[in-house]
Amino acid sequence: MTPSDEKEAIQLCQHHQEEGFVWLIHQYYIEAMRIVYLIIRNQDDADDIVQESFVQVWKSIHRFRQQHSFRPWFMHIVVNTLRTHQRTLARHPVVSLEHIDTCDNQTGQSTTDPVAYSEQQEAEQEILQAITMLTPLQREAIILHYYSGYTAPEIAQIVGCRPDAVRRRIHDGVVALERILHQHSSWLTEMYS
Repeated sequence: MTPSDEKEAIQLCQHHQEEGFVWLIHQYYIEAMRIVYLIIRNQDDADDIVQESFVQVWKSIHRFRQQHSFRPWFMHIVVNTLRTHQRTLARHPVVSLEHIDTCDNQTGQSTTDPVAYSEQQEAEQEILQAITMLTPLQREAIILHYYSGYTAPEIAQIVGCRPDAVRRRIHDGVVALERILHQHSSWLTEMYS
């Protein structure tokens, strides 16, 4: 039996039926990977974090209440798993001898002009690099809002704070990004002004 919608998938999970869990994985895996990768910029770690998040979902799905929205509940688990991973890395840093950027960054836009495409790719990489210079809380808010389309109240539910705190993080993050880009990539700020 394959669930036809999210509610049915959750009910199946709550009755320990894997079909519902598989449906949820298919529904949310890519979005979770995108968010985690954009925050930490490491494909292997992002994959581990998302997998661990789904394990946590399976273990705690019985506590989920159908009157709430699943997406923010799940993303709250993802962000908490990510934060735990980052705290562990801070206590036990890992030195990598090679950094391979393997995430497929697709914007949904295409161009036939190779120069414009190259500039667009370079601009995206500069912006993503600048995002890594933000504070962790600003980085979470910026990624969840601008890259995944969450509203401030949804982000507040995900990260466990008030919506006005989220709005402040987004605002401060944008201001910091503008400053970072102006200092390190002035060509980019000129291009979009």
